[in-house]
Amino acid sequence: ELRLTLANYALSKAANPPDGFVCSEKGKKPDSCHCWNEKGKAAKHQTDEDCHMPPQCLAYKVSSKGDFKFGSLVSDKNLTNTLSSWGVPKDMYSAYKAGALVESSTFAAFEFKVKAGEKGTYEAHVGTCRKYNGTIQLGWTYGHGEGDLISPRIRTKKVPAGDCHGTTRGMKKRGFNDDEIKRLNDGLGSYAFKEAAK
Repeated sequence: ELRLTLANYALSKAANPPDGFVCSEKGKKPDSCHCWNEKGKAAKHQTDEDCHMPPQCLAYKVSSKGDFKFGSLVSDKNLTNTLSSWGVPKDMYSAYKAGALVESSTFAAFEFKVKAGEKGTYEAHVGTCRKYNGTIQLGWTYGHGEGDLISPRIRTKKVPAGDCHGTTRGMKKRGFNDDEIKRLNDGLGSYAFKEAAK
């Protein structure tokens, strides 16, 4: 029942990644002026296999890992030590302590997320705890998604239209914009929650 509660909760959060999130084709010259315009938007069409495809892709690949722990305690005296030994984030401890206070026949799930969009990592932690028949029953699962991200560019005025020739001349690195950061969080979060649900 505990494992099922954690898995169902994580699955409810594990939406599919955004369409075209992972590159199906890695461009041969992805930093070139063929692939990015003066507004920093990715080119919609391929030029001699220079650019990543689909154009909206943000990661070359995504790797994921996760873990699941559960246990039963006679009292809440060892709760913090148990959570610490499992690697549960300290920000979740108060939710576990609250779950250990009240007698309940059902598990309630709670979550904690760590996002680092521009760094390409997302962690999803899901926990549950209840006091039942004189014991404290608890569980924790987490998933970690890490992406090997593209490096978005912007074309400067040094390269006017018609003078590109597929070079990196006049190209500048730019950070991810707000929309891309949201897509990164949604995409990496999807992998993390799916891993947590396993």
